[in-house]
Amino acid sequence: MSNLTQTNAFNEASQVKVNINNLKGETLKSFNYSVGTTATNTNAVDNTVYDVTSAPTKFADGFKSAVDSALNGTGYKVDGTNALNHVANLKSGSTLTVYATEGTQAGSKVSVFGQYPDAAGISQVSVAAAANATATDADAAKNQILPVSNTSLFTGVEGKAFTATEALAYLNGNTQLKQLKSPVWTENSVKYQWVLTPSQAFAGQYGTPFSAIYTAKKTAVTSTSTGNDNDSNPITNGAVSIAPTTPTDTNK
Repeated sequence: MSNLTQTNAFNEASQVKVNINNLKGETLKSFNYSVGTTATNTNAVDNTVYDVTSAPTKFADGFKSAVDSALNGTGYKVDGTNALNHVANLKSGSTLTVYATEGTQAGSKVSVFGQYPDAAGISQVSVAAAANATATDADAAKNQILPVSNTSLFTGVEGKAFTATEALAYLNGNTQLKQLKSPVWTENSVKYQWVLTPSQAFAGQYGTPFSAIYTAKKTAVTSTSTGNDNDSNPITNGAVSIAPTTPTDTNK
């Protein structure tokens, strides 16, 4: 059973109150944590909060996990090896304050899933090997997009949560990612391709790829350029890629 308990169940004989503050002194998270004691004002047992209670050098593994879990999605991290976060001879019944710092900026790539007309479900697309790739027919062009070069990634504090609404706004607001194109095929002397536009995105955390569903529409080719005119690679799908878990969580 975890040492972590809710703040409304504080037991002075066996726990400490833990406050996680930012460097401005603002409290980000609080919880109670069991320290292996049975009486108030008793030294915490070694390897409950710290490796060695009398002279800490780092957080105990369980306590580190509890701190990381409390901060999940905030973008903040606590360094358990920093002396700022060490209290020698930590006592049961006391309050322990540790300090968190925000992570660095990190970008998230998108894993694209296609929704095609009359298809029962979605499928992950792959990236064609060349910008001038062609297909034999409409079915062969499905589940493929032309290569995408680099563009500005969806960026924020590493580990901080973003919502599905924010992710979709990024895709629709990016002049390059708001439209992706399949290889071209020819029907009755007319060239066509699937044009894919974002219809749904999924919540995640900055620095980790997120999933998005694009709706595909059969469109006659009117431009001499059939590629995706992007300037960096924001798509995590490779020409040969390991498919991520099909997205199911549409919350947030």
